[in-house]
Parts: sequence; structure tokens; C-alpha cells
Amino acid sequence: MRPDEPPPPPDADVVAVIEVLAARPSGRDGQAEINWQGADLRGLSLQSSYVNTSRDESPVAGYLPFRFANLTEADLRHAYFLGVDLRNALCVGVNLAHAELPDVNLKDAQMGEVDLTSAVLEDTSLRGANLSDAILVGANMTSARLT
Repeated sequence: MRPDEPPPPPDADVVAVIEVLAARPSGRDGQAEINWQGADLRGLSLQSSYVNTSRDESPVAGYLPFRFANLTEADLRHAYFLGVDLRNALCVGVNLAHAELPDVNLKDAQMGEVDLTSAVLEDTSLRGANLSDAILVGANMTSARLT
């Protein structure tokens, strides 16, 4: 498979588990941790029914709750995340090449060595995110919030 070629979707059982996690009420997890470290989630689609049109940084009901998730070295090439809360997520070494992340909240995320080659980050919040050694070749950061 070429790097720019879309992968097959994740297995149905994997998608079912992720949909259950996405549907859970935010803030009621206690100490639960989402750990997708090293997972192959190429082509994963997570889409909230809510889109933040106010450009407000506050937590918004309707965003899919994945705050503090551990995605270290996960393969998320060609993923599509819309309206996902990934504040404070651990995303070191994640491959997000060709991913689309419109209106995703990555505020204060640890994103060192992340590959964002040709990724779409329109209206994405990257405030306080650590992008040290990130690969941004061809990334579309139109209206991304950096400060």
C-alpha cells in the first residue's frame, strides 16, 4: 500500500468498542484511561454530531470524550476525527499522515515526533500542544488555533 492510499477500515469489533467509548458521558470515568498505544487504527472515523461554530475553547457538550488518551506511536493514517476532545492526550510518535482532524481539541496535547504529513487540521485547537520534532510537510492548518 502506498503511503497516500487509504487503508481498509478497522475491524468491526474494534470500531464497536471505540463507538462505545465515544458514546460514554464525559467526566464520569473516574480514573479510567484510554490506552491505544501502538494500535493500528488506520482509517478510523470518529465524528461528533456537534460542531463548535463559536471557536470557544471551553469543554463543549457533544465533543467525543477522549481527553488524556494515550495514543503513543499509534498508526492513525487517513483517520477522520470531527469534534473530538483530545485535550492533554499523549500523542508522541503518532502517525497522522493524511488524517483529517477538523474541529478537534488538542489543547495541551503532547505531540512530539508526530507525523502530520498532508494532514488537515482546519479549526483545530493546538494551543499549548507540544509539537517538537513534528513533521508538518503539506499539513493544512487553515484557521488552526496555535495561541
